[in-house]
Amino acid sequence: MKKKIGKIAEDLAAEFLENQGYKIIERNFYFHRFGEIDLIVFKKNLINFVEVKSLTSESEFIPEIHFNKRKLKKIERIASFYANKFNYKNWIISLITIVLENFKINYYENVKI
Repeated sequence: MKKKIGKIAEDLAAEFLENQGYKIIERNFYFHRFGEIDLIVFKKNLINFVEVKSLTSESEFIPEIHFNKRKLKKIERIASFYANKFNYKNWIISLITIVLENFKINYYENVKI
């Protein structure tokens, strides 16, 4: 069930980014040493590595609570590997959070913690 919810959230995030003019390059890019990046998208010579976090309904918790320094460092390692491998110079890491109950989407571009 958790995987299905994650897939729905990633589909919504991908659609949101496409509507913002991004082209989806990769979904669920897995690098065995460090883990996975949900979405890798491209727009205007900029690669954007996007983490998607979701909850099924609004509660006292928010999806953002699951994104921390440790998670950001892990994504930075994968992003750096990917950017070097494919010779991308300009890249950022972003976060999309989604509450599925009301399709509330928040987009945090170029996150720093």
